[in-house]
Amino acid sequence: MNNLKKVILGSAMIMAFGQSHAAPEAELLVSTFDLEGSTELAFDVVGDAQISALDFSITIPNAAERNIDLGGCASGLPSTHTGQCMMVGQELRVIIYSPTNETMGGGEIGSVRIKGLAGDVQLNQVNMFSDSGKALQAKFTSVNESLTKPGREVQK
Repeated sequence: MNNLKKVILGSAMIMAFGQSHAAPEAELLVSTFDLEGSTELAFDVVGDAQISALDFSITIPNAAERNIDLGGCASGLPSTHTGQCMMVGQELRVIIYSPTNETMGGGEIGSVRIKGLAGDVQLNQVNMFSDSGKALQAKFTSVNESLTKPGREVQK
């Protein structure tokens, strides 16, 4: 009986660990490209999750001193979705949603061009939601050394 209790307890611990460390349902991939004195940040959703809405924020150091072009920020969205991008102080805030509660899979969201960016930008947060309003497990992934996330190594 003692061994049976150990097996049950061990199985419960493995299940709890697996649920608390489950892989994200979706990722926001942020890529940077150097373009003739400017840096372009490109945003893509990666993963199999069906997303109805998402929001994220990125801190851009000395944003007030830079020419930041938000024109293409939500240019890659499917026709079922709309997006808003704005600078609030040094923070780029992006919100994307479907007015008709449609979902989208992975793909391009858009990009932002920042003139004269020479320092790191900081990935602050990302939230993604299903069409039922359920918060999806989401994370940022960056593919350039000029992107940082507090407390985490930059992924290349």
